[in-house]
Amino acid sequence: NSHLQFDAVVPFVLNQEEGIELDNWRSSAYYTYIQLKSGVDPKIVDEKIVDIINKNRDDAKMTVYLQPMLDIHLHSGTKFAADIPGHGDIEYVNIFSLVAVLIVVIACINFMNLSTARSFNRAKEVSLRKVVGGVRSQIIAQFFVESILMTFAALLLSLVLVYFLLPEFNALSGKEIIFWEIDLTILFSLLLIGLVTGVLSGSYPAFFLSSFLPAKILKGNYNSSQGGSLLRKVLVVSQFAMSVILIIGTIVIFNQLSFIQNKNLGFEKEDILHVNIDENIKSKIDIVKQKLKENSEIFSASITHDLPINYGGYGSSGIEWEGKNHDDNIIMNFAKVDEDYKNVFNINLAKGRFFSKEISNDSNTVVINEAALKIIGFDDPIGRQIKMWGNDLTIIGVMEDIHYKKLNSESGPLILRYMSDWSSLLFLKISPNNVTNTIDHVEKVLEDFGTQIPFSYSFFDEDVDELYKSEQRMGKLFSYFSIIAITISCLGLFGLSSFMAERRGKEIGIRKVLGASSTNLTYLLTSEFTKWVIIANIIAWPIAYYFMNGWLQEFAYRIDISLWIFPLSGIATLLIAFGTVAYQTIKAAANNPIDSIKYE
Repeated sequence: NSHLQFDAVVPFVLNQEEGIELDNWRSSAYYTYIQLKSGVDPKIVDEKIVDIINKNRDDAKMTVYLQPMLDIHLHSGTKFAADIPGHGDIEYVNIFSLVAVLIVVIACINFMNLSTARSFNRAKEVSLRKVVGGVRSQIIAQFFVESILMTFAALLLSLVLVYFLLPEFNALSGKEIIFWEIDLTILFSLLLIGLVTGVLSGSYPAFFLSSFLPAKILKGNYNSSQGGSLLRKVLVVSQFAMSVILIIGTIVIFNQLSFIQNKNLGFEKEDILHVNIDENIKSKIDIVKQKLKENSEIFSASITHDLPINYGGYGSSGIEWEGKNHDDNIIMNFAKVDEDYKNVFNINLAKGRFFSKEISNDSNTVVINEAALKIIGFDDPIGRQIKMWGNDLTIIGVMEDIHYKKLNSESGPLILRYMSDWSSLLFLKISPNNVTNTIDHVEKVLEDFGTQIPFSYSFFDEDVDELYKSEQRMGKLFSYFSIIAITISCLGLFGLSSFMAERRGKEIGIRKVLGASSTNLTYLLTSEFTKWVIIANIIAWPIAYYFMNGWLQEFAYRIDISLWIFPLSGIATLLIAFGTVAYQTIKAAANNPIDSIKYE
């Protein structure tokens, strides 16, 4: 469980033997780890490191920050932080923690609702206990104990369910959580959650039921309005409001993920195969390409140093041009490509041309994207020069922007150089037909040309999908949690409607005798619940909009929240609530009125 993943360790000095400059103060190509002395303030060290770097630079000033190693996994990917592949996101941890709390709160609401709704059944018990000497504190303690015991029974059951469901959850979330690796901290947290849940859910019933006056109850003067009907309405509205928020959140997340997956990234990703190559292949790359394209299923081939979606990891602030403000600390990303790069990825040019093997001077040229042109500010960029790492380079083309980072952030300026050093990936644009035969052909060609590394390949569209794997998993998990929350809400509504139908049994019987139809009675009993659900939607809509709009702000490219989502969520919850309540009301309306209204 580390961001340092490797198959072998080699001395860093080998970089120097390969001719890579290790004394370049503009380079930020390597992660540097620093162990601070105990008690040292990292911010002070930040300032001292910045001073050292800037004293050794002759261009724009640079800013760096130390990042605690414990923050790398959940707090990476932001500006000035390590962007480690496969890292987690504290925002998603917070979101799922909040959803878990909402689910527990909804369950607590159900318990309180049903406890107070059935208070009449226990009113005489409480009154008799008081008559024979029971004090209120004992009765409160009894109800708390009942609630806590029930919660811990549920906790034990949940642990059993977790044990059996954990493999499926691991497959869905991409994690390797082991059930038996529960330390004392987790165990204590589970016990604390069980205790808090038991106290929370049992608090209102305990104080409410213990407040009954024995004289009134035993005389039969129990008024159902004392049963906390107003509070029950508030609680039902609250739990359905939470469910509506989760429904809206699920729809927004799926729409955003669909938008990301279908957005034009500025390059093609389908039917592109890439394989690792070594120096043997790279030194003969032109002949290798020709041999590969003898297969009619291979249309084009290109080499570059990394996946186009990873170019955000290669940047430099040491780029100069005419008219640049010396104090501007602008980092531009760069990529090293060959002349066939445009054909493989179907890159569109806005101005000028792409690199050509027929033009010898192209090794001193660059193609920039529109974002870079906007920063440089040239009205007519073709033929103008920029200086990069001390070399004067001529701009020969401007390409349309491609998204070489996750859509959470803007891709920004990108410079393409016509160079083959560093290149270790061969990309092939292939036909979707006979893919297996095509791969076999590629493997044979590389073996014939003496590759020294094991053959391995991947498809570029799968790499792009992997980039958004965490968002896809989040969408699935969020939808499952929403279903759980809605199911729990419906269970509570089912129990509450069942009890209310039971309590109003005589009323239903009398209305039937007086001519009320089953339809009339169903409308009578469901209308009140329908009103609560409508109120829950009105409350939930602005809250859901606020939170989901805030989540969308994390994406530089995002959807607008469609207004149709809100009435759709309202209709969905209304149908769910109506279906839940209607079953009980229809069942009650179908009863023989004689059974309902007879006294003895």
